[in-house]
Formats: sequence, structure tokens, C-alpha cells
Amino acid sequence: MQILVVDDDLDLLEELTHVLQEEKYKVDTAADGEQALDKLFEHLYDIVLLDIMLPKIDGLTVLKEMRQNQINTPVLMLTAKGDVDDKIKGLDSGADDYLAKPFDMAELMARIRALLRRSGENKDIHLRIDAIDLNTKTRQVTKVGKPIEELDEDIVELIQSIAVGLLATTIFLVWLSYMIAGKVLKPIRTINSLAREINDKTLNKRIPLGEHQDELYMLASSLNQMFDRLQYSFQRQKEFIASASHELKTPITLLLIFMEGAIHRENLPAKFRQRLIRHTDILRRMRRLVKNLLDLSILELKDSVESEKVCLFELVQFVVEEYQEVFAAKKINLELDLTTDVNIVGDRERLQRCLINLVDNALKYNVDGGEIKIKLFEEEDDKVHLSLFNTGPGIPRDDLERVFEQFYRVEKSRSLQYGGSGLGLCIVKRIIELHGGKIYIESEQGAWTRVHIILPKTRRG
Repeated sequence: MQILVVDDDLDLLEELTHVLQEEKYKVDTAADGEQALDKLFEHLYDIVLLDIMLPKIDGLTVLKEMRQNQINTPVLMLTAKGDVDDKIKGLDSGADDYLAKPFDMAELMARIRALLRRSGENKDIHLRIDAIDLNTKTRQVTKVGKPIEELDEDIVELIQSIAVGLLATTIFLVWLSYMIAGKVLKPIRTINSLAREINDKTLNKRIPLGEHQDELYMLASSLNQMFDRLQYSFQRQKEFIASASHELKTPITLLLIFMEGAIHRENLPAKFRQRLIRHTDILRRMRRLVKNLLDLSILELKDSVESEKVCLFELVQFVVEEYQEVFAAKKINLELDLTTDVNIVGDRERLQRCLINLVDNALKYNVDGGEIKIKLFEEEDDKVHLSLFNTGPGIPRDDLERVFEQFYRVEKSRSLQYGGSGLGLCIVKRIIELHGGKIYIESEQGAWTRVHIILPKTRRG
């Protein structure tokens, strides 16, 4: 049996290949959608294990291309996107089964065997309703006992009846809507306007209740109760992420200590040692992810930060000095244009974390011999402007707003190469928001990126 495994996570790709080969399957692999389509057009496979989020061409597009080109190989989708909508989208696109990451290897093997059994079945199944016969394999419909011309006439009559019914129903609904709109639309519009103002950042707001306990009073009351539940759920979710991240730190640390100790044993086979080293790198990446999750969840639970006088000039100088060796190693040309006496009221530790994340990104996504420019100055309206420029691959225009989303990465393979988790800029944005500021990014793809931060000197409220 020949299996094609398509996933851009090279560690997972190697692990799946190893397990499948132990089960006596022949395995072929692809790390992106374009490579997967090339192999599917060239070879015949018994089953395809396909990830959704792939470089170059995503998994759903690969799936649609397969089905449009009559490639009916069974497809089992393996993805970290486990929402019901994602599963429906994958199955509607032509997938035969769906398994969310992380998954149990025994369950994966069972699903593979089930798909292989089903793909071996080759029976014509007929569904018959009165004189209509449907062949589910060939997708042919025939009418038993009547000429095909009469079938065409019946279809025409059915279409005409449906069209007349839809037209009559539409006219009736328009008339009915016109009659009741004047009485109910205005107060509902008012409630709708207030409800639109309430989002995940303003869940503490509520809709004012009217004086009379009528239907609109009950509607507003029900919406307020729903917002109460949503606020409670959001709070519990943030608390759960914080608690789970905290509890994961100890076992991950113990595992990392064990793995690092095992690597230094002298009697290990070379191939096994290499696998231990790769898995240790994965654990380190997981430790960084858990730390970032914990930091972000703590920030999400906060409504404010510590207030103290912070000299941004000194803070920038401190962070830059910490990275001097890295600047020298990569031959980065660093230019500083800093106004000396720039003070704000804020949390020094959080602001330092913010600057470290930005400088770290500017170094990671730079080129040897590139440039980094940091500028700090005061604006006229009692605000402070900090900008950080770096050469490098830049960010596509469509991704400029999304880079602040949790776990969003412009190029997943490149971020994994540098150990990124997709949380750094999200943490930076939350810190800036807690200080009453704003952050935005400019970029020219393939050339440069510039991050702008605007902070008030004093926080209000």
C-alpha cells in the first residue's frame, strides 16, 4: 500500500513516515501543496494524509484540484484546526475523513485501515423512488417504465411550479414585512445599535432596560444575560489558559532535563541521538510557547499595569546594549536617533519586554550586513513616538494587520526555523494597549519593515 503524507512540519513528517513504515506501508512525502500536487499527478496512491495549512498552496486547494482532476484517492485530513466549521469545509471539499492534532497514533492507523477497506468496495448502489432510479456510483438517473421525453416534461413542470411558489411566497413576505416594520423596527434598531458597541473588549457594557416590561424589555434583558454569560466565559477561558500554562511549565522542565541528560549518554546509537536532539528542540520550543501563553493570558486578565516614571531613552539604550554581541555577529549597522529626556508613566518591566520582542524580531528577520534604525522623539500632543526600522524580507500588505493576531505567522516554515510561536507581536500590542497607546506596521515586501509605537506620557483612567 502506497501512502502520500503532506505536512510542512518536518518533525511530524519524519515521525509519521517512521511509524507508517514500521506498519509495512510504502511512504512518500511532500512539504508543501505544490509538491503534493506534482506527486499526485505523477503517481497513484492508495491514501493521502493531508494537512490544511501548507506553504505555497493550502490543503483545501490541493483537495479541490484532486477532485476536479478525477483523482479519487481517499484523503484523511490531519490538522490543528479542529473547529466544526473547519471540519465541514474540509469534508465538503472532498475529504473522506478528518483527524484533529494532536492525535493518538493508534486512532490514526485505525482510520487509515478503515479508509483502505472502504476504498476497496466497488458495488453499484441503486436508490429507487417510484419510477425514478438513482445509481449512486455512476450518478445516473433513469425513469423506469416511461420514455425519456416524458421525464423532461415532468422536470419542466416541476421547475415551473417551484418558480411560481417562490414568487408568491416572496410577494407575501414583502407585504407582511412592510406591515410590521413600522411598529417594531425603530426600537429594535436602537437595541441593535447598542449591542453592536459591545465586543470582546467591552463586555462590561449592558443595554439599558426600558420603563415598561414589554417584549422589548424582555429582549434587552435576555441580551444582557447573554452578555453576562459571555463575559463569564471569556474570563474563565483566560483564567484556564493562565492556569494550564502555569501547570505545564514544571512537567516540560522535567522532560527537558531528562532529554538533555539522555543526549549526553555515551552508549546511544547515533541515529537515536539525533532523534533525541530533535525532540529536545521541540520541547524547548514548547517551553517558549507555554511561557508566551502564560505572559499573554496574564496581560489579558489585566485592566491596567504598574505606574512609575520610565525614561524611554535609558530603556532603549539598555535593551540595545544587551544585543550588542548579536549585532556584531550579524554585522548589523545600528543607527540610534533618540531624544534624551523622554519620560512616560508606565510599567518598566512590560515596556522592556515589548522592546526586547521588537528588537529580537528585527534581528531574526534581517540579513547579514543589514540595518536597524531606532528613533525616539516627542510629539506635540503630549505623546511619545518610537519607531524601529529593519531591512529584511518585509511583510505582505495583506498580512500587516493580521500579524498582531494570536499564533498568526506570515510564513510558518520561516517562523519555526527561528523558534517563533506567533505570540510575540500579540504580546507587544497588548502591552501597548494597556499603556493607552497604539502600534502599527509599515513594510515593503522584500526590502524593509518599520514598527511605529505611539504612547501617551501619562495614562488616563
